Amino acid sequence: MRTFTLDGSSDVYTLTDRPTHADYVPLPHGLTLADAVAVRAHQVDEGDLVVASSLGGTDRLRRAVHVPGPYLADPNSVAGCACQKCETCDVLNEWSSGEDRPFVRRFVCLAPAGGGQPCAIVGLARIMAVIPAHVVQEALPWHTVTWSCNFQATSAQEAAHLAYEQLKTYGTDAHPPVLKVTGPDGDDSPTVFDLFQGTAERR
Repeated sequence: MRTFTLDGSSDVYTLTDRPTHADYVPLPHGLTLADAVAVRAHQVDEGDLVVASSLGGTDRLRRAVHVPGPYLADPNSVAGCACQKCETCDVLNEWSSGEDRPFVRRFVCLAPAGGGQPCAIVGLARIMAVIPAHVVQEALPWHTVTWSCNFQATSAQEAAHLAYEQLKTYGTDAHPPVLKVTGPDGDDSPTVFDLFQGTAERR
C-alpha cells in the first residue's frame, strides 16, 4: 500500500495495491504504483496516466478507487469537452442549466468519451493518483515501424524521391500503407498491420 501527502497539507492519503482480477487492466509496461503521485483533479496534466480516481485515508472512512482501465489524461473544461455529447456530459448539462450553469465549472473532463466509455468527469478538488507524463514517456517501450514498396527507378536517389512522394499521398489517400511493427524486444516475428483492411498478422 502507498501513502501520499499533498503540498501544504498534513493529511495522509492511501492507495491500496492494484487489484489483479480480470476487470482491472495491468499498468503499462515498466510502470508501477511506486511511480504514482497524488494530485487534485485540476492539477492533472496532459499525458498523465490516471490510475486511481480517488484515494483512501488512514481513518478508513475514505477508500481508494482504482481505475479499471488506466487512461492518459487530456484535461478540458466540461464546456470545452471534445466528446460528441456523451451521456455523462448530457446529464451534467441538464443538472446545470440556466442559473445553475456555474455548477459545471466545479468539474473537469480528464478524458473525452471513447472506446465505448463515457467522459471521465470529476470534481476539481478530487484527490487522485496519477503517474506523471514524463515518467510514462520514459517507461514506454520503443517499437520500430517500417514501410516498404518497390519502385522502378534509374538511381537510388530517384527511388527515394518516388517513395517520399508516395508517402505524402497517405495524408489524403483513402488507402493507408501496410506497416510492419517490431516490438521492443526486437523479436523475429513482427506484426504486420493492414490499416485499410483492418487486419493484423504475425509474420
